[in-house]
Amino acid sequence: MKTKVNGITINYETYGDSGKWITLVHGAQDNLNVWWNQVALFSKKYRVLAIDWRGHGDTETPALDYKFEILVQDLYELWQHLGIKQTYLNGHSMGGGIVIRAALAYPEIVKALIITNSGVAARAPSKEENERLMAERRQRWDYLERVGFWPYDDDDSKLSPAERMYKAMKLRNDPEIRENDTYAGQGRHSARYQRDEMPHTHYIRRIRWSGRTRCR
Repeated sequence: MKTKVNGITINYETYGDSGKWITLVHGAQDNLNVWWNQVALFSKKYRVLAIDWRGHGDTETPALDYKFEILVQDLYELWQHLGIKQTYLNGHSMGGGIVIRAALAYPEIVKALIITNSGVAARAPSKEENERLMAERRQRWDYLERVGFWPYDDDDSKLSPAERMYKAMKLRNDPEIRENDTYAGQGRHSARYQRDEMPHTHYIRRIRWSGRTRCR
């Protein structure tokens, strides 16, 4: 499904017929289809919202800086459009940086915050540290593309059904997004926050990122 919020067309899907809302925010280079296993499980008990954020999946790729504040505003306006008053909020990888800031900005909406496989730091990196991290990231991508990396490998016969699904999901993303340093330059998704800044948010001890992920 698509709708226009915060000046762009955003793609999203909802699942489940009853229960409390849980919002799923994917990481960089992914899109909402990365949650296929979790959606099947969560939608039995919850109403689930999964989104493609800017430049990913079927959401528009505007020529603007992809700052966290803009991504959080996209999410908030989508909640408003859908009439979502309160939700559990799960962010995977770089999505962790988005959901941390969403919880800080809208604590009355975020009922519980779930950070999944995300390197959210306690401080923002310096300019020098951020440049070093981005250089390392580019080196890894250059190496993977040189030796062959299965999401972009032309030979699907080597892939399992799950890998073929993941490859198809990856290839739906705008190819320019990975090269956009204004987007990728957010480094380790760092956020300055203290637990007491989110007094209305419940905290979960551990989340496993797998086909059998559970909320505990």
